This record gives sequence, C-alpha cells and structure tokens, in this order.
Amino acid sequence: MDLKIGVINTTREIELELGDDHDLIESETAKLEQALANGARMIWFTDKKGRRVGVVADKLAYVQFEGEPSSRMVGFSG
Repeated sequence: MDLKIGVINTTREIELELGDDHDLIESETAKLEQALANGARMIWFTDKKGRRVGVVADKLAYVQFEGEPSSRMVGFSG
C-alpha cells in the first residue's frame, strides 16, 4: 500500500510505501486525526522499511492511501 502526502506550496508529493496490512489505513487515519486534534506541530509517517518522514502540520494539504480497492483521501484546509 502506498501513501501520498501533499504539502502546501509544493508541487511534488511525498510518497511512502507502507505494509500490506488492511487495517493500516484505519490506524494511520486515526493517528493522523488525533495528532491534528491535539495541535501537533509535526506529523510523522513511517514506511515499511522503518524510515520516518515528518511534515509540519500547518503545511499538510492532503494524505492519500493507495492500494485498496477504494482509495481514501483525507483533505485539510486552513
């Protein structure tokens, strides 16, 4: 499963390859929503090789999970 992260004022997406666990979308979405609700300054994502990528929460435009029959996009506006 792939994760694409859009960042405000940036033309390129950040792309990460995640594991194939089908519950991963729900757990990552819940973690992301909780971090934003708690006012986190950085949002951290980890790929399947253990590499971590941090995005400043105020600059997060969208997060898109791909690899499921129905891709799910979570958008933000500020």
